[in-house]
Amino acid sequence: MIATSLRFGVRCWILGVRCLVLGAQCMLVTARCLMFGAGCWVMMGVVHAQAPITNAKVDMRSAAQGVDRVVQSVAATRTAAWIGYRLAAAPGARRTCGFNGARVLLEPPSEFYVLARMEAGEIVRIRSLTPECDIDAGGLPLVWLTDLKPADGVAWLVQMARASKDINLKKAAVSALVRSGDPSATKFFEELLTGK
Repeated sequence: MIATSLRFGVRCWILGVRCLVLGAQCMLVTARCLMFGAGCWVMMGVVHAQAPITNAKVDMRSAAQGVDRVVQSVAATRTAAWIGYRLAAAPGARRTCGFNGARVLLEPPSEFYVLARMEAGEIVRIRSLTPECDIDAGGLPLVWLTDLKPADGVAWLVQMARASKDINLKKAAVSALVRSGDPSATKFFEELLTGK
């Protein structure tokens, strides 16, 4: 086995190309990423194990049973934390980080990240950011969701948009839904416009 400090989502910088390793551990040897373990997929810039978030204590959790179940388990700890996952972006979706850096992206994003901030067992903030953003979690734990069905991620945002008593949470959830390319997000807006 490779040292336990290497874990899922290890980033290997090879010849200036970022590759993220899913389901395996990697080690850098003579500018090559050697992968061990069955079912390992390496896809440059397409599939990622986690969002590129720095300054976070990352805890990868399966969302196969739904986002709400994970949110409830994090809420039960009553500690401050971020919960995050990725969703496909609608065609032509706007970027969220502007053009402040040296990196110029000519094409719209194909995905975005949903980040929810927990405090004392409650969601207090929702952010939706595109992949070019440099995201710093401020040293807080980040529960990154894997095995997420896109419709479940959108359904959680719809639930927040409909049920939250905080207008800022509602707006943030709706803003994230606007970015989504999932048909259930479109259905939410159709129902909103028709009064259903």
